[in-house]
Amino acid sequence: MADRMAAEIWIGGKLPRSLLDEFPISELRLDWDENCLESTSEEDILAARDESGLLHFADVEAAWGEFQELEGWLREYDIPFGRPVFGKMGV
Repeated sequence: MADRMAAEIWIGGKLPRSLLDEFPISELRLDWDENCLESTSEEDILAARDESGLLHFADVEAAWGEFQELEGWLREYDIPFGRPVFGKMGV
């Protein structure tokens, strides 16, 4: 069983429209208050970006403090992201 810990991730760069239907949203929360991203529609994803244009997701019980499915998908399509690791941004 995986250790669970709080984690957050920021996604930057361009998300090609052709990939939005594949965006792995399984249980992604937009903030610490458990508000989930429920759709991969272009409108919903654009609305979820913060004031600097980044997508931010948080999970109070992420396995190993990571977003394994999402991070793998982002790496596959060379989409930049950052996730704090012990207080430092890392990928």
